[in-house]
Amino acid sequence: MADHAGEPLWSRDYSTLLTETSQIAYFNALIYFTTHFFLKISILLFYKRIFTLNVKWFKWCVYAMTFYTVGWWIGCFFAAMLQW
Repeated sequence: MADHAGEPLWSRDYSTLLTETSQIAYFNALIYFTTHFFLKISILLFYKRIFTLNVKWFKWCVYAMTFYTVGWWIGCFFAAMLQW
């Protein structure tokens, strides 16, 4: 992308502006899903570390939610990536 600092927005070509805006939105979606994935995984790992009791059902729930979160991220990431 070219640097258009100080240039009025209405003096630019509409197709170039639309292309740059859609590229920003595309990468923003990828970063959004990846950020939320790592946030969810960090919360699950925090739960696993804090609640260190030998409660088997809780550990299985954390593992199930981790598996679900990884699947959610793969689905959302590739859906956002392939919509371009």
